[in-house]
Amino acid sequence: MPDSPVTLTPRGISGKLLWVHTSREASPDVQGFLVEFPELESRQDKMFLVGRQAHIFDGQWLGHRHVAIAWSAIVKYIVFESREEYVSRLKEWSRIRANARA
Repeated sequence: MPDSPVTLTPRGISGKLLWVHTSREASPDVQGFLVEFPELESRQDKMFLVGRQAHIFDGQWLGHRHVAIAWSAIVKYIVFESREEYVSRLKEWSRIRANARA
């Protein structure tokens, strides 16, 4: 019988949102994705980041599907305290990007 998952989530990411970049090849417009309710789990001696993948489109939060990503596949991540902080930073980044193109 397989081992039950063991949760090993550090306080620094517990209850936050993570913008995750993985090592998989992706097109330049796909730079990562957002994971809500992140937890680190050990499953059969491997670490996984589990949570809900979320999207924001026209101010609406969508696409709440469960994800499990091998921790070894994660290149980097950004921690956001809340949805509100994520939206605020996204607006700021969009403004900076638009100014750089002008």
